[in-house]
Parts: sequence; structure tokens; C-alpha cells
Amino acid sequence: MSFVELARKKSKKNFKIGFGSAADTKYELIDGAKALVKRPQKGFEGLESYQQAFREEYEKGFSLNNKNILAYRDFFKDSQGTGILMEAGDFRSLEFILREKPAFTANKKVVDRIIQEIIKGVGYLHAHGISHLNLNLENILLTENYTVKIINPVCFYLNCKPSVLTLDGAFTAPELTSENGQPDFRSDIYSIGKIIDAIYAYSSLPIKYKTIVKKSTEPLPVNRYQNIAQMQKAVSAGG
Repeated sequence: MSFVELARKKSKKNFKIGFGSAADTKYELIDGAKALVKRPQKGFEGLESYQQAFREEYEKGFSLNNKNILAYRDFFKDSQGTGILMEAGDFRSLEFILREKPAFTANKKVVDRIIQEIIKGVGYLHAHGISHLNLNLENILLTENYTVKIINPVCFYLNCKPSVLTLDGAFTAPELTSENGQPDFRSDIYSIGKIIDAIYAYSSLPIKYKTIVKKSTEPLPVNRYQNIAQMQKAVSAGG
């Protein structure tokens, strides 16, 4: 079993929400109520650069206001240490939905809306100077009516020493794993292309998405859509 598979198995046992993030996001009981809480990654709590990054994520996240970005509610300290209280709700990851309800991809209108909301949410982050850099099926949550909630951006943690990032290679742009790579907004475009492809892993990729997936996942960033607006326009035009 690979490291990624082991990590995922462990995360499900602990009811973790996002995989491969720089912090642990899971449901906890806070004052007797179920709450979604982000905690520092174990082993890095005492690292000053990590503490600064964790706080920066909250401060930047708290300023965001978009229905497709999971909201940051509060920064607090308790007996377990520091934590970030996230938006309340009963969410399921896109990975969970695809695994447990694969037939849902037959509902083209819902799938199209999910893809459009992922792009809109990422576009909102980019407009506020935030690259996610770890978009994958587990960092996209869905509400009961399939509204997208994006979680766990990792750009705040890029400069932590030692590195705290564990990325899911299946969705990670090549420049994020190469020694001289320079990740930017186009890295997220690559990941969105991989996510669209993964949604249709057990069915045929619609013609309108084939060109989009191909262009989005080009190995060289210069050959991809150069910004989220270009990608959004291509999706709206049907490829």
C-alpha cells in the first residue's frame, strides 16, 4: 500500500475532511456541538514559520466571502492548542460522492454546475491573490444540494522550513514537484483539468470537456489556459 493510500485510510478513520493539506480539517465536538475545525499539522505546532502560516491562512481566509469557498469563522485556543473554526454544515467530499454514488455523474446538469462552481471558486481565490495549489477530490466539499465548498489552500505554507506539504500527485501540476518549478495560478488550472477528468473516470468524458482537459493539463504552464477567465470562457463555449 502506497503512502497516499495509507494516509487516506487513516484520514477516513479519523473523520478527516481534507487530504494532503498543511493542516488537519475534521469534525469535533465544541461545547457539545458538532463543528468543523482546522488544526495545525501534528509535529509542526512548534515551528515558528508554520505558526505564522497557520495564522495567515486564517486572516486571509476570514476576509473571503464567496459561496464556493468554505468560510473561516474564528481563530481560537483550547486544551488541544490553536484551531480555526470553519463554516458549519454536513459536507461530503467530491471523492466520497464519486466513490459512494458514482451514478450521480449521469446527472449532467448537476455535474456541469459542480465544475462551473469549482472554476468560479478558484477564480475568486485568484482574484484575491490566493493560489490553492492542492486542489483534489478531497479538498472539494459538497453540500446536500451539491453546492461546492473549496477547502485547504496550501499557498500560505510554501515557505515553511522544513516543508510541511504532502501533495496528491494525481492532481498536482508538474511545476509543484520539480526542483526549479514556479507554481502560480496556472497550477490550479492543471488541477481542475485533472478533477474534471476524474469525475468521468467511470464513464465517457463528454466531447465538450475533452479539449478543456487536454489544454488544462499540458505539462508546461505556458501551454495551458493562462488564467481562470480563459478556462471559464472555454467551458461556457463548450470546449
